Amino acid sequence: MKKKHWGLIIVCLLIVSLLVSGCGGNSTEKLTPEEIAEKIITTYSETKTYKMDLNINQEMAMNSSGENVTFGIETIGNGAVDLAKKSMFISMDMKMNVLEGPEEMKQLFAQQGAMNTSLYFMNNTMYMYIDALGAWMKQELTEDLANMMWNQQDQMSQQIELLKEAEIEVLKEEAVDNIPCYVVSVKVDPEKLLAQIEPQMKQAIQASGAEAIDMDDFNIEKYDYTYWVDKETFFIRQCTFDATIDFPMTITNEAGEEETLDNQMKMTGTVKYYDLNTDVNITLPAEA
Repeated sequence: MKKKHWGLIIVCLLIVSLLVSGCGGNSTEKLTPEEIAEKIITTYSETKTYKMDLNINQEMAMNSSGENVTFGIETIGNGAVDLAKKSMFISMDMKMNVLEGPEEMKQLFAQQGAMNTSLYFMNNTMYMYIDALGAWMKQELTEDLANMMWNQQDQMSQQIELLKEAEIEVLKEEAVDNIPCYVVSVKVDPEKLLAQIEPQMKQAIQASGAEAIDMDDFNIEKYDYTYWVDKETFFIRQCTFDATIDFPMTITNEAGEEETLDNQMKMTGTVKYYDLNTDVNITLPAEA
């Protein structure tokens, strides 16, 4: 696989891991959207641990040296977060297909199976493993950078910041796994979201060894959430999202020359959250 395609895969994984964490008797009183947001924030202020399952579909359009390639990427995964210990784990199986591009490339990707990736954050260190590469990537962070990275992965922190100024609307009531929920639309200001993730994206890209993205040209066209909020506990049971992101990326090609890839990623997905405040065991593999 071409080096530039590996770089895109790593960036896709980083974007997924950063943005997914931002989703992250029954009351009969009529609550306003603002009141529901306040109760969500209060619930997360008391959250110690949670687990999650995710299913994400991405469409990545890339233009480089006159070559137009569009990848379809399906990601299925699960993870756990321990807020008290500042540790987290996400395991993802990623299947890639070429939707538009050279026939040879389509056949190559069609023959490949799902690629497993594991991402850990613990002890002020980020670890990433991609089975197709057969190696661990490790980046030790300063305390300030570790706190910055953790605040991005910490769903509670993101909820508080994004919900404070998001456009919120209660759409209806609906059950998730037989649990009555409010269905709440949350429209996030792209500029505010970009300001949150920019420092973490830069650090994560450096840690991964992927080529540099010029964050000045990184553009979030839209990023909208829908939450299914437990009517009793105000824990977010399910989150769906719809995002469009543009990000040029500079790489060194096979001729040793720098070139810029013009990329656009469209991403939709569903994340389910469960096992609030139950014991979780996040253990880094010995080989990491």
